[in-house]
Amino acid sequence: MRDPEVELFRFEVPAAPLPPPPPPRTPADTGKGDGNDDGHGGGDGDHDGADAATTTTPLQPEPEPERQAASSGAGRRSRVVPALAAAIVLAIAATVTGILLANRDGESEVQPTSPASGSQGQQSSLGPRPHTGLLAVQVARPSGEIHLFTIDPNSGSVDAASNNADARDEEPDWDVATNRLAFVRKDSSVAACIGICYVVPGDGQGDPGRRVAQLVPASSTARQHAPAWARDEALYYALTSDCEVSGGCPGEVHRVTFDVSDDDRGFADVLTQAQDDIVLTGVNGISDIDVDPQDERRLLVVDERGVAIARDGEVETRLAGSDGAVAATFAPDGSHVVGRSLDHDLVIWDRSGAVVSEATIGEMLLAHEASGGDLGSLDPSDAVALSLSPDVADAFVLVLVGDSRGRNPPQIAVLGPGDEGGLVVADVRAFPLDVLDEGSIEAIAR
Repeated sequence: MRDPEVELFRFEVPAAPLPPPPPPRTPADTGKGDGNDDGHGGGDGDHDGADAATTTTPLQPEPEPERQAASSGAGRRSRVVPALAAAIVLAIAATVTGILLANRDGESEVQPTSPASGSQGQQSSLGPRPHTGLLAVQVARPSGEIHLFTIDPNSGSVDAASNNADARDEEPDWDVATNRLAFVRKDSSVAACIGICYVVPGDGQGDPGRRVAQLVPASSTARQHAPAWARDEALYYALTSDCEVSGGCPGEVHRVTFDVSDDDRGFADVLTQAQDDIVLTGVNGISDIDVDPQDERRLLVVDERGVAIARDGEVETRLAGSDGAVAATFAPDGSHVVGRSLDHDLVIWDRSGAVVSEATIGEMLLAHEASGGDLGSLDPSDAVALSLSPDVADAFVLVLVGDSRGRNPPQIAVLGPGDEGGLVVADVRAFPLDVLDEGSIEAIAR
């Protein structure tokens, strides 16, 4: 049995610190795919009483300029030469591009006075924040709240990406071309965002990121869900009508593009919907969407009939053996598709749609153990796949694995290329204890 204090969370990351943000990119430069503390909820309503003892460090919103000035004190002002002080004031006035507006939760958030970078793909001062490679986890608390946390794969540190009181934040999806994390927010009576939202987590190196904001205008007549970023920084999502019919409710897939402007730190991470187009109709009971990392117009759509590959408004093919699938993801290089079924087993296809493996996750874990791999606390005879996510590169896919009775904490099985083709379990990794203390891990995204 693995010592629970031993840290096994060791994703492959560069040994050197993250580089500074890259110059602005065009859609052709990007690849497929963020978090200040949510800060919404009025006063300190972001945490329930149990949160006070947590070992995680929620990301803090930036202080307002007025508060920064007040905290400097009279003694500091007396040491500034008047002429220099006047020059500083003029310089600040000339460079500020936004004004602080109070939202309905009583919190302050920088809102640009006008777009600083125009439509999607145009230049901005620093471009969007680069992807940090953090792992996002969806955690359910006993109270019924569901929050998102980020884990630094290098240090194992855990931070809150969203923690609005009473909210249920689900279906996280990273844009790997930037550090924006899209998700679906439900059941929050005090939040400034409902439906499809986004957050830009901090990088752990001084930049606090950007707090939760609306990404797609909320709908009062249908359910918006399954957000999925494309490599050109557009977002796909499912719009499903509220209904009570057998076989799944009617749905359609939308593609949204955004006008982009700079936030108060000069990063192009303020998104305003520019266009929302319907790209696929006639699909019922949509449960998941993913975008081909090699082709931003090619989609995986999981519906009541299984896994479909669609492009330009048409279903091109349906993957064999995908009946009963509830989720699917491309590998980061687009070479494989991994699907998860309602009974928590896996099916793996190659890029052409041919089945390459129908082994259960338990069988894959047994093969890994037979080759000398460590399974930690996982029991292959009772293992179930709970969530899927592409890793950061190549053909690696992450599978959140638990047991059917929830007796042990879930772990991550890393699928990678096998010696004879296809994907096999290449490693098993445990979560930091800090995030396990927050609640039950339901989903992952990287």
